[in-house]
Amino acid sequence: MARKRKPKRKLSFAGWFLLALSVLCVIVLVKVVKTKISLREEVEKPTIVEKVEEVVIEEPVVEEVYDFEGADSLLILANKAHPLKDGYEPSDLVKLDGIYKTQDSWMLRSVCKDAVYEMFEAAKVDGVVLEVGSAYRSAAYQASLWQSYANQYGSERADRISSRPNHSDHQTGLCIDVVENNGAMDGVNYCQEFETTRSAQWLFAHAHEYGFILRYPKGKEEITGYNYEPWHYRFIGQEHATKLHEAGSDMTFEEFFNVEGGKQYKD
Repeated sequence: MARKRKPKRKLSFAGWFLLALSVLCVIVLVKVVKTKISLREEVEKPTIVEKVEEVVIEEPVVEEVYDFEGADSLLILANKAHPLKDGYEPSDLVKLDGIYKTQDSWMLRSVCKDAVYEMFEAAKVDGVVLEVGSAYRSAAYQASLWQSYANQYGSERADRISSRPNHSDHQTGLCIDVVENNGAMDGVNYCQEFETTRSAQWLFAHAHEYGFILRYPKGKEEITGYNYEPWHYRFIGQEHATKLHEAGSDMTFEEFFNVEGGKQYKD
């Protein structure tokens, strides 16, 4: 007797749904695995970094411009290569009162006078009494002084120890000669031996703090045009005086500011 075949069972809707869901999960899983593999390969790839050179733009160096001719400039220059203008006379000259000086008539520019007072007071605190032996000199005064030296020693020596009119540092109203003992001509005042005095030693160490420089240092005659004068101090302001002092104890105005000097008159 022949067997009857069992009729095939048809999947229900729920069955088809589960089958489709399973297939979808497999597809999603395969894609996730492929994505991870791809990301891993990207991470493991050598990174090529483009080298970008850093461009540094340097700012132009602006050189400071100094005023060596202006009537009100603290750097107004008078030497054998740079004469003052004919008829030059400072407009702010004031008498020196209340400090030791060899003449009541000595005057300075007001800005220099204030610095002198401050410096002299500081020296006094240290037990050093500074005295003014000379200050502003007019062109006429300087002409007379130079001629007296020329008559006594000859013009060549006069040019080493004194200035002709319009070439004198004293005519700027910004310098002083410092002395002791009321300026007595004792072989020390106005002599190179002055460097051994307490006044000179104090000035060597402290003058720059008040804006003054030793105008004619030792061994620099070829540059300044004048013999060594350890008593002659020029006011150029505290900032410049300090920089010049730090550049060297024998640094000259001409060297520091790169201006012409020398022993020969140019006019």
